[in-house]
Amino acid sequence: MLELKKKITFLSSMADGPETTSEKKLEHSCLIYMGVLMSMGGLLWGSTLLLVGLPYESVIPFAYVLITFFNFTYLNFSKDFQTVRAFQVLISLFLPFLFQFLLGGFVASGAVVWWSLLAILSGFAYQDKKTNTGWFVVYIVLIILSALFDEEAKTMGVKVPPEISTLFFTINIIAVSTIIYTLFFIKKKAK
Repeated sequence: MLELKKKITFLSSMADGPETTSEKKLEHSCLIYMGVLMSMGGLLWGSTLLLVGLPYESVIPFAYVLITFFNFTYLNFSKDFQTVRAFQVLISLFLPFLFQFLLGGFVASGAVVWWSLLAILSGFAYQDKKTNTGWFVVYIVLIILSALFDEEAKTMGVKVPPEISTLFFTINIIAVSTIIYTLFFIKKKAK
């Protein structure tokens, strides 16, 4: 248990320097926790897709995990929080939309686009209101585009059986809800 606590402490403080204020430390840790928790979701999604016989589709969630790892490795060595934050929000926002299209749209993917909302909600902890509002506008535009191109996604995406789609909805609702709860719990505990 002590070893896990050390790893969590290291992760949450990898962007901090000696002069980092407590407010900035909270911002850093919230971004890192969001990326780590979404990466756990990426591992869950990728593994689930492998189990249900969709290996090619597992590339996007596994890619999210890998990209996040390299992004946070860069953060650890560079302490360039602004660049890492922008890139992390970008991939956390766009990859679920791409993934949803690849899986065949809203219903087939179990509305996997909900994962993008985590980038917006967690953004309240680590970016200013104007920046977060900008990302929210992008999110809304992507939702509208997804709705407009949902029929194309259905024809171009994989044919997901209804019982698998229900599993996907279940995974998305439980995982996103759990991550939101966890992020709020972490932020409250940090204050």
